[in-house]
Amino acid sequence: MKYEYRFVTLEGAMGHHLTDRPHRKVIAEHAADGWRLVQVLRAATALRHANDMELIFERALPEDD
Repeated sequence: MKYEYRFVTLEGAMGHHLTDRPHRKVIAEHAADGWRLVQVLRAATALRHANDMELIFERALPEDD
C-alpha cells in the first residue's frame, strides 16, 4: 500500500496557553478528509525559538488495479 503525506506548520502553537489549542481544529479537519495524524514535531529555525508545531498526516492512496 502506498501513502501520501501532508505537513502542516502552526506558527507559535507550542507557546499557547493550555486553554488555546489551535492544533485540535486542524487535526479534526484533516481527519474528516481521511488523513491520519502520525507525528507532531516542535519546529524551530535558526532565527526563532521552538514555538512552532509541525503536524504530519498520512492517508492511503487508492490501490492500482
